[in-house]
Amino acid sequence: MTLLSLYLYQLVIIVSYNFRVNNKILGGLFCISWVALFAFRGKEYGLDIETYYNIFLDPDYYRLDEPLLVLINSLLSIASNDLFWFNLTYALLINVTLYYFFYKTSENFVICFILFSTSFLFYQFNLNIFRQGLANTLSVLFMVMFYRNKIYCSLLLLLPVFLHKSSVIFFLYFILSHFRINKNLVIFILISSLTPLIAILPKLLIEIASSIFPFLSNALTEYQRVSSNGEIGASSFNHRNIPVICSIFIVYLRWDSLDTKRGERILASMLVFSFLFATVFTGNVLLYDRLIIPAQLISVIFIVDYLKQKIRVYFPVVIMLLVIFSSLFTVLFWGPRNFLPEYEFLF
Repeated sequence: MTLLSLYLYQLVIIVSYNFRVNNKILGGLFCISWVALFAFRGKEYGLDIETYYNIFLDPDYYRLDEPLLVLINSLLSIASNDLFWFNLTYALLINVTLYYFFYKTSENFVICFILFSTSFLFYQFNLNIFRQGLANTLSVLFMVMFYRNKIYCSLLLLLPVFLHKSSVIFFLYFILSHFRINKNLVIFILISSLTPLIAILPKLLIEIASSIFPFLSNALTEYQRVSSNGEIGASSFNHRNIPVICSIFIVYLRWDSLDTKRGERILASMLVFSFLFATVFTGNVLLYDRLIIPAQLISVIFIVDYLKQKIRVYFPVVIMLLVIFSSLFTVLFWGPRNFLPEYEFLF
């Protein structure tokens, strides 16, 4: 009940403020609350985060291709190798980055952060796919800042690639963002994403990507091998898709009013193409789960902002219901079936 208690605490505060919570101090309080919770997690609470701790203790435990995490670990380990220190610093890195991302991309950043914290992806970032979560969040953030006339962020786009190689996909998003997209193309992509694609296409795209980016070759080939051998299954239409599909439909409705200066157009572009590329690899759940992450992250922004515009009077009630439903689903249904049992404290 520890996780649900934290959601209840957040709900009580935002209700007491009548949902006028978009100030940095209050949002920072929610962010630090999650940092504290993950800082005190038990050693075996989580999934790949335990492997990250072993790498933190010994870089030779698992050799990473990307050097940035090795550098981060080297700097952090100067202070301590203690598990609490590891938990605290890693929780700070991912959660402060997420909070700052929503702060820079939405006027309703506190609500976005709270709603995202109820999703399974939030726990994936903190307890499983830490590197990719951090790298993808930074990539989306740097893309938005670049389109707000901060040219130096174009150089920063290279940084997440040295943290997780999957971030190389954002260079493709960068190129595609320069093409004019008609709103009818958005709905066409949405419909196409819901229909099966020919089986040969994923294999062909993997071969092309491997030839263009040789450093991706080993990972992509392995993903293709385990998929062909039946070691992993296909992705299916489930709860992961619903918020993304809703947000793409919202993008279609709002296409003509998207604010380019605020970065809404580039966010919409990444949302749509991330979902499209993920759908191409529906038959390979490993690739699908990695390609759809930007869309899952961005979808929260469009949903919250649209609800605030269209149902201003009932907005608090709707958000409260979404937080309650999503948190209960994640903690009580999704969690026990994956890697999220009852919370375990370090001490």
